[in-house]
Amino acid sequence: MALDPEGGSWHSRLRRRLRARRFMVADESLVPLLHPGDKVLMDPGAYRRRAPRPGEFVVLVDPQGRVPWLIKQVVAVRGSSKEGRGDGPQVEVQGTDPSRSRDSRTFGPVPLSSVLGEAYFRYFPPARRGPLGPGSGAPDRDP
Repeated sequence: MALDPEGGSWHSRLRRRLRARRFMVADESLVPLLHPGDKVLMDPGAYRRRAPRPGEFVVLVDPQGRVPWLIKQVVAVRGSSKEGRGDGPQVEVQGTDPSRSRDSRTFGPVPLSSVLGEAYFRYFPPARRGPLGPGSGAPDRDP
């Protein structure tokens, strides 16, 4: 079985692509990495077997209900079952610009159940097409 440069088999890449959902960035909270109008692919099955990791980008339900969903970068995951908490895992998310971002600095950590999936690839505009997440040129975060 051939492996792709990202470490997964071509079968896993094909499955991911077939279940992908498309989202358009609506705000400036992740500039300069993502701009309004950028279009990304989201994998709704990415976190069925594991929790998000710091540095990954997620699509989540807006906890304040202002818009249907948000795209943010994961900075920490807390409350795993190993920690013995009953409230379940929670994800802290942030944008790159605090002055333009509604994120965990505003609404606190969000339940893992509010995460719709991993935003893993920008497909539009073509000039900036490429993967998102750790190693993609996204700013490093200190959880």
